[in-house]
Amino acid sequence: MKKTTFILLLATLAAACKNDVEKSNLNQAASLEVSAKDEAVTLAAETVYDTRTIDFTRTNGGYPLSYWTTDFGNDNAANSGSSSLSTAEIGRLYTEANTLRVKLLANKIGDDGGMWSNATIARTTTKKVLQYDVKFGYVTVPFVWSWGGKIPGLGGGATYTGCVITTDGNGWTSRVMWKTDDAGKPYLMPYVYYVDKPNTCGDDFGAKYFGGDGTGLKPGKWYRVRMEVTLNTGTNTNGILKITISENNSGTWSTPQTLINKTNIRYATTTAGREIDELITGVYRGGSTTDWAAPVDDFIFLDNIILTN
Repeated sequence: MKKTTFILLLATLAAACKNDVEKSNLNQAASLEVSAKDEAVTLAAETVYDTRTIDFTRTNGGYPLSYWTTDFGNDNAANSGSSSLSTAEIGRLYTEANTLRVKLLANKIGDDGGMWSNATIARTTTKKVLQYDVKFGYVTVPFVWSWGGKIPGLGGGATYTGCVITTDGNGWTSRVMWKTDDAGKPYLMPYVYYVDKPNTCGDDFGAKYFGGDGTGLKPGKWYRVRMEVTLNTGTNTNGILKITISENNSGTWSTPQTLINKTNIRYATTTAGREIDELITGVYRGGSTTDWAAPVDDFIFLDNIILTN
Protein backbone atom coordinates (compact mmCIF):
# COMPACT_ATOMS: atom_id res chain seq x y z
CA MET A 1 0.00 0.00 0.00
CA LYS A 2 2.78 2.40 0.92
CA LYS A 3 4.56 1.78 -2.40
CA THR A 4 1.34 2.34 -4.35
CA THR A 5 0.59 5.55 -2.46
CA PHE A 6 4.12 6.81 -3.13
CA ILE A 7 3.76 6.11 -6.87
CA LEU A 8 0.40 7.90 -6.97
CA LEU A 9 1.93 10.86 -5.17
CA LEU A 10 4.78 11.04 -7.70
CA ALA A 11 2.31 10.88 -10.59
CA THR A 12 0.23 13.69 -9.11
CA LEU A 13 3.30 15.88 -8.62
CA ALA A 14 4.48 15.18 -12.19
CA ALA A 15 1.10 16.14 -13.61
CA ALA A 16 1.09 19.37 -11.62
CA CYS A 17 4.60 20.23 -12.85
CA LYS A 18 3.58 19.51 -16.43
CA ASN A 19 0.56 21.83 -16.11
CA ASP A 20 2.75 24.58 -14.68
CA VAL A 21 5.21 24.22 -17.58
CA GLU A 22 2.41 24.28 -20.16
CA LYS A 23 0.91 27.39 -18.57
CA SER A 24 4.34 29.03 -18.53
CA ASN A 25 4.86 28.22 -22.22
CA LEU A 26 1.43 29.58 -23.12
CA ASN A 27 2.05 32.77 -21.20
CA GLN A 28 5.43 33.19 -22.85
CA ALA A 29 3.93 32.65 -26.33
CA ALA A 30 1.18 35.18 -25.61
CA SER A 31 3.69 37.77 -24.47
CA LEU A 32 5.68 37.37 -27.67
CA GLU A 33 2.63 38.40 -29.73
CA VAL A 34 3.05 42.01 -28.63
CA SER A 35 6.22 43.78 -29.73
CA ALA A 36 7.79 46.60 -27.73
CA LYS A 37 6.56 49.24 -30.18
CA ASP A 38 2.92 48.16 -29.97
CA GLU A 39 0.39 48.75 -27.22
CA ALA A 40 -2.27 46.09 -26.88
CA VAL A 41 -4.96 44.62 -24.67
CA THR A 42 -5.37 40.82 -24.73
CA LEU A 43 -8.98 39.66 -24.62
CA ALA A 44 -9.74 35.92 -24.55
CA ALA A 45 -7.63 34.28 -27.26
CA GLU A 46 -7.23 37.47 -29.30
CA THR A 47 -4.80 40.36 -29.17
CA VAL A 48 -6.57 43.68 -29.60
CA TYR A 49 -4.15 46.43 -30.55
CA ASP A 50 -4.42 50.07 -29.66
CA THR A 51 -1.55 51.08 -31.94
CA ARG A 52 0.15 48.90 -34.52
CA THR A 53 2.70 48.87 -37.35
CA ILE A 54 2.53 46.12 -39.99
CA ASP A 55 5.09 45.94 -42.80
CA PHE A 56 4.57 42.36 -44.04
CA THR A 57 8.28 41.49 -43.88
CA ARG A 58 8.06 37.81 -44.79
CA THR A 59 9.37 35.46 -47.43
CA ASN A 60 7.30 35.25 -50.61
CA GLY A 61 4.46 32.77 -50.27
CA GLY A 62 0.97 32.20 -48.99
CA TYR A 63 -0.48 34.26 -46.17
CA PRO A 64 -2.42 31.90 -43.87
CA LEU A 65 -4.79 32.96 -41.11
CA SER A 66 -2.02 32.47 -38.54
CA TYR A 67 0.01 35.19 -40.30
CA TRP A 68 -3.03 37.45 -40.27
CA THR A 69 -3.65 37.08 -36.54
CA THR A 70 0.06 37.59 -35.83
CA ASP A 71 0.12 40.81 -37.85
CA PHE A 72 -3.30 42.26 -37.02
CA GLY A 73 -3.81 40.64 -33.62
CA ASN A 74 -7.19 39.12 -34.49
CA ASP A 75 -9.67 38.43 -37.27
CA ASN A 76 -12.67 40.02 -35.49
CA ALA A 77 -13.92 36.57 -34.40
CA ALA A 78 -14.54 37.49 -30.75
CA ASN A 79 -16.51 40.58 -31.79
CA SER A 80 -18.61 38.98 -34.54
CA GLY A 81 -18.70 35.30 -33.53
CA SER A 82 -16.73 34.02 -36.52
CA SER A 83 -13.66 34.89 -38.55
CA SER A 84 -14.06 37.80 -40.95
CA LEU A 85 -11.92 35.85 -43.44
CA SER A 86 -13.12 32.72 -45.22
CA THR A 87 -10.81 29.94 -46.39
CA ALA A 88 -11.30 31.13 -49.97
CA GLU A 89 -10.35 34.70 -49.05
CA ILE A 90 -7.21 33.52 -47.24
CA GLY A 91 -6.31 31.61 -50.40
CA ARG A 92 -6.26 34.90 -52.32
CA LEU A 93 -3.66 36.48 -50.00
CA TYR A 94 0.05 36.29 -50.73
CA THR A 95 3.21 37.89 -49.41
CA GLU A 96 5.22 39.36 -52.28
CA ALA A 97 8.37 41.50 -51.89
CA ASN A 98 7.43 42.27 -48.26
CA THR A 99 3.94 43.48 -49.16
CA LEU A 100 0.49 41.89 -48.89
CA ARG A 101 -0.92 41.03 -52.30
CA VAL A 102 -4.70 40.60 -52.59
CA LYS A 103 -6.00 38.78 -55.65
CA LEU A 104 -9.20 40.11 -57.23
CA LEU A 105 -10.96 37.38 -59.18
CA ALA A 106 -12.36 37.95 -62.66
CA ASN A 107 -16.12 38.49 -62.93
CA LYS A 108 -16.53 38.68 -59.13
CA ILE A 109 -17.38 41.45 -56.66
CA GLY A 110 -17.23 41.79 -52.89
CA ASP A 111 -15.73 39.03 -50.78
CA ASP A 112 -16.55 36.51 -53.53
CA GLY A 113 -13.65 37.93 -55.50
CA GLY A 114 -11.47 39.85 -53.05
CA MET A 115 -11.14 40.16 -49.29
CA TRP A 116 -13.68 41.49 -46.82
CA SER A 117 -12.05 41.59 -43.40
CA ASN A 118 -11.95 43.45 -40.11
CA ALA A 119 -9.66 43.48 -37.10
CA THR A 120 -10.94 44.60 -33.72
CA ILE A 121 -8.91 47.46 -32.22
CA ALA A 122 -8.87 48.76 -28.64
CA ARG A 123 -11.58 51.24 -27.62
CA THR A 124 -9.22 53.57 -25.81
CA THR A 125 -9.72 56.89 -27.57
CA THR A 126 -12.10 58.93 -29.72
CA LYS A 127 -9.35 59.73 -32.22
CA LYS A 128 -7.41 57.38 -34.50
CA VAL A 129 -5.02 57.86 -37.40
CA LEU A 130 -4.71 55.12 -40.01
CA GLN A 131 -2.00 55.26 -42.66
CA TYR A 132 -1.22 52.67 -45.33
CA ASP A 133 0.34 52.30 -48.77
CA VAL A 134 -1.68 50.84 -51.65
CA LYS A 135 -0.72 49.85 -55.18
CA PHE A 136 -3.01 48.78 -58.01
CA GLY A 137 -1.46 46.02 -60.10
CA TYR A 138 1.93 46.08 -61.78
CA VAL A 139 3.63 48.72 -63.92
CA THR A 140 3.99 46.25 -66.78
CA VAL A 141 0.47 44.77 -66.54
CA PRO A 142 -2.49 47.13 -67.04
CA PHE A 143 -4.86 47.19 -64.06
CA VAL A 144 -8.52 46.96 -65.09
CA TRP A 145 -10.12 49.70 -63.02
CA SER A 146 -13.69 48.79 -63.96
CA TRP A 147 -16.21 50.86 -61.97
CA GLY A 148 -14.22 50.74 -58.74
CA GLY A 149 -14.01 49.15 -55.32
CA LYS A 150 -13.08 49.49 -51.65
CA ILE A 151 -9.79 49.76 -49.76
CA PRO A 152 -9.16 50.02 -45.97
CA GLY A 153 -10.48 52.42 -43.37
CA LEU A 154 -11.89 52.64 -39.84
CA GLY A 155 -15.23 51.98 -38.19
CA GLY A 156 -17.09 51.73 -34.92
CA GLY A 157 -20.23 50.52 -33.24
CA ALA A 158 -22.47 48.85 -35.82
CA THR A 159 -19.87 49.62 -38.54
CA TYR A 160 -22.50 50.35 -41.17
CA THR A 161 -21.86 49.37 -44.80
CA GLY A 162 -23.93 48.03 -47.66
CA CYS A 163 -26.11 51.08 -48.37
CA VAL A 164 -28.04 50.89 -45.10
CA ILE A 165 -29.89 53.60 -43.16
CA THR A 166 -27.74 55.08 -40.37
CA THR A 167 -30.15 57.52 -38.69
CA ASP A 168 -30.29 55.43 -35.50
CA GLY A 169 -26.77 56.67 -34.76
CA ASN A 170 -25.46 53.27 -33.67
CA GLY A 171 -22.33 53.16 -35.82
CA TRP A 172 -20.24 54.53 -38.65
CA THR A 173 -17.48 53.68 -41.14
CA SER A 174 -14.93 55.69 -43.07
CA ARG A 175 -13.15 54.03 -45.96
CA VAL A 176 -11.55 54.96 -49.27
CA MET A 177 -12.75 53.86 -52.70
CA TRP A 178 -11.21 53.86 -56.12
CA LYS A 179 -13.62 54.76 -58.92
CA THR A 180 -13.60 55.86 -62.55
CA ASP A 181 -15.24 58.92 -64.05
CA ASP A 182 -17.33 58.95 -67.22
CA ALA A 183 -14.15 59.04 -69.30
CA GLY A 184 -12.73 56.00 -67.49
CA LYS A 185 -10.17 58.04 -65.55
CA PRO A 186 -9.50 56.42 -62.13
CA TYR A 187 -9.43 58.35 -58.86
CA LEU A 188 -9.61 57.92 -55.07
CA MET A 189 -12.47 59.25 -52.96
CA PRO A 190 -13.75 59.03 -49.36
CA TYR A 191 -16.64 56.70 -48.64
CA VAL A 192 -18.29 57.45 -45.30
CA TYR A 193 -21.33 56.20 -43.37
CA TYR A 194 -22.51 58.59 -40.65
CA VAL A 195 -25.81 59.73 -39.12
CA ASP A 196 -26.58 62.52 -41.56
CA LYS A 197 -25.33 61.06 -44.84
CA PRO A 198 -27.57 62.41 -47.59
CA ASN A 199 -27.75 59.27 -49.74
CA THR A 200 -28.58 55.61 -49.19
CA CYS A 201 -24.97 54.56 -49.71
CA GLY A 202 -21.79 56.12 -48.35
CA ASP A 203 -21.02 59.81 -48.81
CA ASP A 204 -18.03 60.90 -50.93
CA PHE A 205 -18.52 64.64 -50.23
CA GLY A 206 -17.64 65.26 -53.89
CA ALA A 207 -13.92 64.81 -53.11
CA LYS A 208 -11.65 63.19 -55.73
CA TYR A 209 -7.93 62.53 -56.11
CA PHE A 210 -6.86 61.96 -59.71
CA GLY A 211 -3.17 61.53 -58.91
CA GLY A 212 -0.45 64.12 -58.55
CA ASP A 213 -0.62 65.17 -62.20
CA GLY A 214 -4.42 65.10 -62.34
CA THR A 215 -4.55 62.55 -65.16
CA GLY A 216 -5.73 59.60 -63.07
CA LEU A 217 -4.29 56.87 -60.88
CA LYS A 218 -1.47 54.79 -62.38
CA PRO A 219 -1.04 51.03 -62.17
CA GLY A 220 2.08 49.92 -60.31
CA LYS A 221 2.44 53.25 -58.47
CA TRP A 222 2.35 53.36 -54.66
CA TYR A 223 -0.15 55.74 -53.04
CA ARG A 224 -0.08 56.58 -49.33
CA VAL A 225 -3.43 57.13 -47.63
CA ARG A 226 -3.56 58.90 -44.26
CA MET A 227 -6.95 59.00 -42.54
CA GLU A 228 -7.58 60.90 -39.32
CA VAL A 229 -10.90 60.36 -37.52
CA THR A 230 -12.04 62.22 -34.41
CA LEU A 231 -15.52 61.25 -33.24
CA ASN A 232 -18.20 63.80 -32.42
CA THR A 233 -19.27 64.41 -28.84
CA GLY A 234 -22.82 63.54 -27.81
CA THR A 235 -25.18 64.36 -30.66
CA ASN A 236 -23.05 67.26 -31.87
CA THR A 237 -21.86 67.83 -35.45
CA ASN A 238 -18.21 68.28 -34.47
CA GLY A 239 -16.59 65.07 -35.72
CA ILE A 240 -13.44 65.37 -37.83
CA LEU A 241 -12.39 63.52 -40.96
CA LYS A 242 -9.15 64.39 -42.70
CA ILE A 243 -7.71 62.28 -45.51
CA THR A 244 -4.52 63.07 -47.38
CA ILE A 245 -2.93 61.24 -50.32
CA SER A 246 0.67 61.19 -51.48
CA GLU A 247 2.43 59.11 -54.12
CA ASN A 248 5.82 57.53 -54.57
CA ASN A 249 7.74 58.90 -57.53
CA SER A 250 10.93 56.91 -58.15
CA GLY A 251 11.47 56.36 -54.44
CA THR A 252 10.47 59.85 -53.26
CA TRP A 253 7.11 60.52 -51.62
CA SER A 254 5.28 63.59 -52.84
CA THR A 255 3.87 66.26 -50.54
CA PRO A 256 0.50 64.99 -49.25
CA GLN A 257 -2.55 66.44 -50.96
CA THR A 258 -5.72 66.94 -48.92
CA LEU A 259 -8.57 64.79 -50.22
CA ILE A 260 -11.01 65.93 -47.53
CA ASN A 261 -10.91 67.95 -44.32
CA LYS A 262 -14.31 68.04 -42.58
CA THR A 263 -14.87 69.26 -39.03
CA ASN A 264 -18.67 68.98 -38.77
CA ILE A 265 -19.45 65.28 -39.09
CA ARG A 266 -21.92 63.54 -36.77
CA TYR A 267 -20.60 60.00 -36.92
CA ALA A 268 -22.92 58.51 -34.28
CA THR A 269 -25.29 59.63 -31.53
CA THR A 270 -25.38 56.66 -29.14
CA THR A 271 -22.68 55.74 -26.65
CA ALA A 272 -22.22 52.34 -28.31
CA GLY A 273 -21.94 53.96 -31.71
CA ARG A 274 -19.35 56.53 -30.67
CA GLU A 275 -16.49 54.04 -30.64
CA ILE A 276 -13.46 53.49 -32.86
CA ASP A 277 -13.10 49.74 -32.56
CA GLU A 278 -12.54 48.27 -36.02
CA LEU A 279 -9.76 48.41 -38.56
CA ILE A 280 -11.56 47.67 -41.82
CA THR A 281 -9.11 45.95 -44.12
CA GLY A 282 -11.40 44.87 -46.93
CA VAL A 283 -10.07 45.07 -50.50
CA TYR A 284 -12.53 44.17 -53.24
CA ARG A 285 -14.47 45.35 -56.28
CA GLY A 286 -17.96 46.76 -55.81
CA GLY A 287 -20.63 47.97 -55.59
CA SER A 288 -23.38 45.44 -55.33
CA THR A 289 -23.93 44.61 -58.99
CA THR A 290 -21.81 42.73 -61.51
CA ASP A 291 -21.18 45.97 -63.43
CA TRP A 292 -18.38 46.57 -60.91
CA ALA A 293 -16.59 43.34 -61.86
CA ALA A 294 -13.66 43.04 -64.27
CA PRO A 295 -13.12 40.38 -66.97
CA VAL A 296 -9.64 39.42 -65.71
CA ASP A 297 -7.89 38.61 -62.43
CA ASP A 298 -6.07 41.57 -60.89
CA PHE A 299 -3.99 42.37 -57.81
CA ILE A 300 -3.95 45.11 -55.17
CA PHE A 301 -1.01 45.47 -52.78
CA LEU A 302 -0.97 46.81 -49.21
CA ASP A 303 2.06 47.81 -47.14
CA ASN A 304 3.19 49.86 -44.14
CA ILE A 305 -0.10 49.85 -42.25
CA ILE A 306 0.28 52.17 -39.27
CA LEU A 307 -2.40 52.71 -36.61
CA THR A 308 -1.82 55.51 -34.07
CA ASN A 309 -3.81 57.70 -31.69
